[in-house]
Amino acid sequence: MASGVLRCAKFLSSIIFLVGGVQLFRRKTILIAGALLMGSFLFGLGATLSTHPPAALGDGAGSPSAKAMMALIYLYTFSYSTSWGAIRWVYIGEIFPILIRDCGMAIGAANIWYSFGLCWLENMDDKFTRLFCHSKLRF
Repeated sequence: MASGVLRCAKFLSSIIFLVGGVQLFRRKTILIAGALLMGSFLFGLGATLSTHPPAALGDGAGSPSAKAMMALIYLYTFSYSTSWGAIRWVYIGEIFPILIRDCGMAIGAANIWYSFGLCWLENMDDKFTRLFCHSKLRF
């Protein structure tokens, strides 16, 4: 349940940012602010985990520290989706000169999707995926 909610929140925040928010700030400002926010949320997550660890045997599922850690994960995901995750799609459309923009965007988008697919395949746990990922069948 939480994974689905997290994916929906990531998708919606990326769409809202790309449609309405990306033109309000400079690209460098967006990347720096995203990096600072993501770093602070991950630092807060680590600090919460080290000072208030979850109880053994699943007793800490509804504890305040578990809720705080989940909130920090959601905030991290929101800051990633509105900065580093979404801005790369804008960059591949703006970085190339007009004469080679089509090829550059095609190569950039293929690189983004290839890296996503490679990470997704590496995290799968079945025999076909292990055979594909650890053999020389990569394109």
